[in-house]
Amino acid sequence: MEYYNVFGNKKELEVNEGERVEIILRSDQYCINHEEPLYHSGTLNEIVYGNDAKGGSEPVGIQVTFDKDTVYNDGEKEFISFDAIEEVFSKKYEIVGYAMLNEGISLSVKGKSVGKVINFDYINGNLIPVSIQEDNGPVINTISEEDTELIQDIMRYGTPQKFFHYVLTKSR
Repeated sequence: MEYYNVFGNKKELEVNEGERVEIILRSDQYCINHEEPLYHSGTLNEIVYGNDAKGGSEPVGIQVTFDKDTVYNDGEKEFISFDAIEEVFSKKYEIVGYAMLNEGISLSVKGKSVGKVINFDYINGNLIPVSIQEDNGPVINTISEEDTELIQDIMRYGTPQKFFHYVLTKSR
């Protein structure tokens, strides 16, 4: 199903009612100066349709029950129009903790059958995964191919600044 976002770009809506979603209202790609990206997560309750000029029905927005963050209280429900959304996608993982380690970052990642701590270091200005461990297991300094796929999927969540946003809003 397709919708038009805030920039007038046609996007594919690949989420269904009842799924955990991440809603990007403004990504770091479109931030100016010291603006912060705006992301909200929650559960998609309903896809709302409206009539278009051709007499058909097109998606116009979503009804969401939000997680607690700097804007929403836990369980707060609201309609968000697609013309205010940059992107909406299914949320596979929760980033539930971090620690700064000598200019690096450690992320504790939880998801379906996933519970790992991934340690990143800055190498030549890029955030690179250097070690990984199961929930309470030993630190492994080699990243397996399976773990590489997981890390690539998690990196879809963006930059270190975005990781901080997730963690800080999740912990309040």
